[in-house]
Amino acid sequence: MEIYLPKIIANSPTKLPILEKTILYYIIDKAFKYKDENTKDLNIEININEIIEIIKNSTIECMDIVSQTKQAINNLKNIKLSLVDNGFHIKLKPIENIGIFASNIYVDLNPIIVEYLDQVQFGNYVKFDLITNSIVNKTKTFI
Repeated sequence: MEIYLPKIIANSPTKLPILEKTILYYIIDKAFKYKDENTKDLNIEININEIIEIIKNSTIECMDIVSQTKQAINNLKNIKLSLVDNGFHIKLKPIENIGIFASNIYVDLNPIIVEYLDQVQFGNYVKFDLITNSIVNKTKTFI
């Protein structure tokens, strides 16, 4: 599954565990797609089975995929992402709040991350494959 990430997020020097990284990138991609529909706020609802299916089809090895996925989702609450924007170093929590209720994940993204989603629309993105956990193409910047 290929997704588009803002260049600033894809090039973050923060080293995340592969499971958390995959889930975070999927959430960011969902937010980008959802942003056009809802510009008021970015509270996202994702069915946990979507994420589990991606992980099952990926190169990530898990002993107990459901419990490890739930643990990785809970770990996202504590992750701080380093971003470098025009020489400025920003360290922030990309997710303000995340919770699992029944089979749904509810996510509140940091407003700064939401602002960076516009970079994808302007062509400043990286195409990333969640299945292989690798960049598919180099960054494109259109003038």
